[in-house]
Amino acid sequence: MSQWGLAAIITRFGSMEELGYFSLLTAIISPIVLAFSFGARQQALIDTSHAYPSDHYLGARSTVNLFLIAAFIILSFFLEHSALWIALAAIKLTEQTLDVIFALHLRNNNPGSAALYNIARSALSFLPFLTGYLLFGALSSAVILQLVGLSLLTTLAKGYRFVSINSAMSIARKGWPMAAALTVQLLIVNAPKYAASLHNDIEAIGLYTALSYFVVAGSIPLNAFTAILIVKLSKMGYGRHFFVALSKPLVLIWIASAIAIALPEDLYSDVFGIVYGSEAKVDATSIYLIIFIASIDFTNNLLYGALTALSDFKIQFKINALSAITAFFISYFFFYITETPSNTLLSAWLAALLVQTFLISLALLKKKKGTRH
Repeated sequence: MSQWGLAAIITRFGSMEELGYFSLLTAIISPIVLAFSFGARQQALIDTSHAYPSDHYLGARSTVNLFLIAAFIILSFFLEHSALWIALAAIKLTEQTLDVIFALHLRNNNPGSAALYNIARSALSFLPFLTGYLLFGALSSAVILQLVGLSLLTTLAKGYRFVSINSAMSIARKGWPMAAALTVQLLIVNAPKYAASLHNDIEAIGLYTALSYFVVAGSIPLNAFTAILIVKLSKMGYGRHFFVALSKPLVLIWIASAIAIALPEDLYSDVFGIVYGSEAKVDATSIYLIIFIASIDFTNNLLYGALTALSDFKIQFKINALSAITAFFISYFFFYITETPSNTLLSAWLAALLVQTFLISLALLKKKKGTRH
């Protein structure tokens, strides 16, 4: 929810174009950080045998963070707004650490502590960011204060220390296929932003981002549930009970989607205005695109979790790569096909998600068929 709040603050105190720039910069940094996460969060979730102790996961994350922040500082000398670039990079690295802490709490059967961490994370992200805008009226100041807030939270973690290069590389070798798959998955939602930037339409990126956060907000509790589900499915093993456990939340998602479609359009327009300010406008097409996108994205979240529980990361990478390529090319070549360019970006995202759904379903069914033989 904090990310949604950040977008609302930027549009209210800045502009939709400023949100577009912030979102584009984040879309460049996040895949780099995620690529070097080595899937530590997911590794911790499925490491039910405790092959690595908790401090090794956090220590490996700390060691990688040290090298990455040095690389981002060097890159900042060749870029504009270097302070904002470094601060955003540091935030994304800190968030990766918090993701690992969250996963370790779940692995150690402490869901209450995991929930408290998520609440604290949202508060220490949103409140300093808001304070920065209120006091200084500048995006860079807000981001720097957000970094301070999140950094304070990491100091509460036990085992946050550096480990040897050999220990870090051991986790990296095991997790790189997972990290590659997750990175390409992130490109699915970011590919339309890259395409729009080539058309120099930063405002369209801003509106696309503002709408996408309605999906992201719903994904936050679902991601927490999926993390718990991954642990459960990885212990359960592939079979009938596996599919029963997976199908129940899928049914609930589509019941909720049917209810969302039935609600009046004006309700969504009013909510959009309340969140992003009275000057922010959204059309009916955008509203229904977002509802369908949310339905498919939430479905994919659970299906993807099932593949993670089965440790099938190579097929995940292939699926996500095809989906991201679909999103980019539809966005780039059909950018002005609608009166609202942001709707083209949303349509590209929806098309990519449908491709992803089809391919993940095929992969799961193929595994089911192979198990019978």
